[in-house]
Amino acid sequence: MGGLPDFPLGMAWPQGETDSGEIGCLTFVLQLNLAEIDPQAKHGLPAEGMLYFFAGNDEESIDVKHQLAWAPDLTGLARTPCPVSLHENLVPHSLSIVHGIGTPGLDDSFWYDLEDGREDTLDRDLKLLSLLSGIHEREEMAGKLFGYQSRDRGSQLEDVALIDLGLPEIVFHPKSIEIFDRNIAEAQHKGLLEHAERLLSLRDKILFYEQHQDEVRAAMDKWCSFLWIDSNFKVGFNIWDAGSYSIMIRHSDLEARRFDRTHGVLSTC
Repeated sequence: MGGLPDFPLGMAWPQGETDSGEIGCLTFVLQLNLAEIDPQAKHGLPAEGMLYFFAGNDEESIDVKHQLAWAPDLTGLARTPCPVSLHENLVPHSLSIVHGIGTPGLDDSFWYDLEDGREDTLDRDLKLLSLLSGIHEREEMAGKLFGYQSRDRGSQLEDVALIDLGLPEIVFHPKSIEIFDRNIAEAQHKGLLEHAERLLSLRDKILFYEQHQDEVRAAMDKWCSFLWIDSNFKVGFNIWDAGSYSIMIRHSDLEARRFDRTHGVLSTC
């Protein structure tokens, strides 16, 4: 993680554009030698080669500029500086991969059942999650491959499903038509007519979402959480206010090794 990547012969730095129009290398974040990963932890990853992750600017939150690259042939592997760098290199650190068990986005009732009237509930919950994930013996965690990346994983997969279904405009809106209509009425009552008109233009899409839940779930099931990367101050990788990247991929694209067809979402506290 950080530093300079090791590229095989013929591989070039991915390029990106800044908000000011400058063209240069994307920020190199990490590389994983897939041959070094325990076969039990691969979950459909190629058996060999190098997987790279590069980040662009982080102005967007639901379609984050990034690039995943997979090099199956590592002939001529060499540390490669960027020809036109737009950013300082991150501080290099080695990574180790631990095979753990992830937990889904559990609601409050699950944690309430664990309380038993004790005051140390939160501490016990964190210890349980740490034990299951396999990080209890590690100093810190930089990210995850696959699994449940966070408690808002479901909403992130729903976001990419809505984009697939041609409904990106409603990602940041309440998905209940009752609440949505209440927001329209409130905007009209306050005289915010332009805002009310904009909400009215989205009403049919909210209604479609509510009436076609099976279609939304089917679209979500096509995707999986592939890579989650957290801010890391030791490396110098800070995403917004100590946020994180969640990179998702379709199951079919993972099987076809189409790492160029991923979708990035940015979350922050």
